[in-house]
Amino acid sequence: NNGNYEDMAATVTGTDLRAWGQKDLANDNAHLWVQNDEHTWYNIVNSNPMPPVSGTIEISGFQPGGSYSVDWWDTYEPVKANQIISTDPVSANGSGVITLTITNLATDIAAKISYSGTDITAPTPDPATWATVPYSTGTTSISMTATTASDPSGVEYLFDCTAGGGNDSGWQDSTTYEDTGLTPDTQYTYRVQARDKSANQNAGGWSTSESATTDATPDTTAPTPDPLTWATVPYSTGMTSISMTATTASDPSGVEYFFDCTAGGGNDSS
Repeated sequence: NNGNYEDMAATVTGTDLRAWGQKDLANDNAHLWVQNDEHTWYNIVNSNPMPPVSGTIEISGFQPGGSYSVDWWDTYEPVKANQIISTDPVSANGSGVITLTITNLATDIAAKISYSGTDITAPTPDPATWATVPYSTGTTSISMTATTASDPSGVEYLFDCTAGGGNDSGWQDSTTYEDTGLTPDTQYTYRVQARDKSANQNAGGWSTSESATTDATPDTTAPTPDPLTWATVPYSTGMTSISMTATTASDPSGVEYFFDCTAGGGNDSS
């Protein structure tokens, strides 16, 4: 012990997941042991069920935005050269907290956290791309979804309305944004950007700009005049024909006409 170690004081989520260890914040490293609480000699001897467990482990006190590596150790492997299962990058968030994710742990595992530098890299993909380009969701709203970006420090997104007078999202965790309170039948243009949650807040490039038009307000009014009138009432134009003309009607959505023969066995206009 170099005199710098202190209790890891981890925050653990997940039923039957336990973690103990020490951290050396002076040298930016930590060592921990993670156990499935159901994996005990008693349960092994008695052949009791020991379902795998999952959860997260949060450890505080590291450099905000710092980049670290995690060596995962197989505690049952006798050959030293084979004991490290994998090495994963991880970053402390803006508060200096490192979060480790445990998935389907059947027995136990050990880990060593080591400092590897400051996060200076923007999330990928860079520039950001669209999973779903902006599209109308009604007369006053448009929705859109960015491609999920990846970064060890975590990612947040900004949706920017560049034309039409819509609203920006502000930085948010969700990849989906719905702009509301818009004007019917109006085109709006958007782009999206991703940045990480490190202290440096490294931002990638803007996506392509894409446009969508809100739905028009539904037309619920019949054409005028209503009821319709005749410009020229029906009149004979020969032994086998009759002609007629309706008054020209008006409607913002355009107008079409139907002439109905109600007596005499003639033909409707179809």
